[in-house]
Amino acid sequence: MNNFDFINDENYKDILIRDYNEICLAIEHKAIKSAAILSGSIIESLLTDFLINKDITKIEKTSNDNEKIKKKNSNEYDYINVKVAGLNNLINFAYNNKYISFQSYHLMHCLRDYRNYIHPDKEIRSNSNIKVENIGLFKNIINTILDEISKQTEDNFGFNSLRLLDYILRNDDSADVYLHILNRARTENDKIELFNRLIPKKINELTVEYNQGSYDSYDIDEHDYNNLKSIQDVIEKLYDCHRITYQQINNEGKKEFCHLLMKVITQQDNITKEIFANLLDLDVIDILSNDDSLLVIDFYLSYLYKIKVKSLFYNLPKLISIVDINKINKISDIITYYLKSDHYDTDQDTVYTLDSIKQAHSDKYDILIKVLKDIITNDTGTRPSRMTFRIMNMLRILCEEIPERTPF
Repeated sequence: MNNFDFINDENYKDILIRDYNEICLAIEHKAIKSAAILSGSIIESLLTDFLINKDITKIEKTSNDNEKIKKKNSNEYDYINVKVAGLNNLINFAYNNKYISFQSYHLMHCLRDYRNYIHPDKEIRSNSNIKVENIGLFKNIINTILDEISKQTEDNFGFNSLRLLDYILRNDDSADVYLHILNRARTENDKIELFNRLIPKKINELTVEYNQGSYDSYDIDEHDYNNLKSIQDVIEKLYDCHRITYQQINNEGKKEFCHLLMKVITQQDNITKEIFANLLDLDVIDILSNDDSLLVIDFYLSYLYKIKVKSLFYNLPKLISIVDINKINKISDIITYYLKSDHYDTDQDTVYTLDSIKQAHSDKYDILIKVLKDIITNDTGTRPSRMTFRIMNMLRILCEEIPERTPF
C-alpha cells in the first residue's frame, strides 16, 4: 500500500487508505467503474487536504476548459467552498496556482473523465470504449500524483511526525542528515510526538521481532542472520535519531518524556525498561525533582550492562558528575568490562569521559584512574596483554604516569 502518512487530517487519511485498498481490489477483479470512481475520490481528498492546510477555504469556479466563471450579472468571479468544490474546480485551481505540474494536471483530468462515465448517457454520448486493459493505469496515475502531492506537502509545510519516522526507516543515511530533516518538522508537536511515542514504539516492536528471531540463533541460516542484523542496525539508528531529537525539542517535550519515564520505571516490563534506559539522556536530571532524580539514577545504574555502548558513553560524563562517590565502583566496573571485551570503540570514549571530569570531579577521576593503573600492575604476564597496551596508551593521552609492571 502507498504511504499516506503525509496527510495531516486523520479523516482524509482514513478515507484515502480505504479507497486505495479498494482500488487494488477493483483492479484485481477488473471492476473498471469502481476503480475509476475511487480514483477520483482519492484525487479529491488529496487536493482538498492540501488546500485546507494552506488555509484556502474558497476557490474560483471554473469551466471544463479551465475558464474562470463569473457571477450572474456581475464581473466578479464566483467562488465555492473548497470542501464541496468538486474535482474539476480543485484540479484547475491547483494547476492555476502552480501546486501541481502540467503532467499531473492532465493525468487528474484523465481520471476525472473516466470517473464521469459512471453516468451511462455520458459514456454513450462520448462514444468511448473503456477497455479492461486500461484499468491498471488508474493505480499508476494515482501513485504518480500521490508522490507529487506528498512532495508538495512537505515542501510547503514540512514533515509531520509519521513522515519523519518513515524517513528514518527508509533511508540508510538518515542518522547523518536527520538533523536537517528534523528542522523541517511541521510543528514542535510533531517533534515531540516522534520523540515520546513513535520512536519508542517502533524500537519496542523491532526489539520484540529481533528477540523472537534470535531465540533459534544456533540454527540460523544466512538470510535470517542478515535479517536480524538489519533489524539491529535500524534499532541503533532509531536510538541515534532519538538522541538528536532530544537536543531539538522544547522543555515541554522533555517534561513529557520524564513523565513517561517515571511510569516505565514503576510500572512497565523489563523490555520497556531496557529500551527507556537506552533512550534516556541524563540531562533530564536537571528538570526532575530530587526524589525523582535519585530514582532515575538508581534505575540507570541497574541497567548499565543492558545499555548500548554508544548511549552509555554518551551519558557517562553526566552520570559520573551526579552519582554518589560510593557508587563510582559501578562505573569503573562497566568501563573495565568493555575494555576486557576488546571493544576498541570504547578507548577513545573512555579517554574523553575521563578528560571531561578531570577538573570538576577530580576525586572521582582519581578513583577511575587508579582502577586503570591497577589493571596494568596486576598484569603479571611475560608480555603486557593487549588490554594493558591499550590502557597505557590511554594514560599517556591523559598525561598520567604509567605504573611499573612486575611480570613473573
